[in-house]
Amino acid sequence: MAEIRAAGGKADFVAADLREAAGARALAEQAAKVGGGHVDILVNNAGICSPRRGPPSTARPVRVNAVSPGPTRTEGTAELGEALDQLAAAGPARRPGLPEEIADAINYLAGDESSLVHGAVLPVDGGRIAV
Repeated sequence: MAEIRAAGGKADFVAADLREAAGARALAEQAAKVGGGHVDILVNNAGICSPRRGPPSTARPVRVNAVSPGPTRTEGTAELGEALDQLAAAGPARRPGLPEEIADAINYLAGDESSLVHGAVLPVDGGRIAV
């Protein structure tokens, strides 16, 4: 969030327990409140399974999409070392992804270029899901 703010953007963190539908609704309501009634993008790093609709009280259309990353080289995966490379080698790209590549996919789904994309899960996994 600090990098986004340093670049002149706005970002807020809202913690949520998404094991139950009520938690997802509470997250959407809290995010709208923090965002002044406007939410451009929600990021869930715990996993997303086939979302079907936006919050029930939404006045404007809501696009719900997800990014499904494959093995990605991050600070959190550094301890995996060569095991991450071996895992990624099973896909056509034959290498782990970079955080910037995942961010590019998120930016696409959050941007105007994807205005007709609804309910999609975009694999950013080096082709692992395709083989």
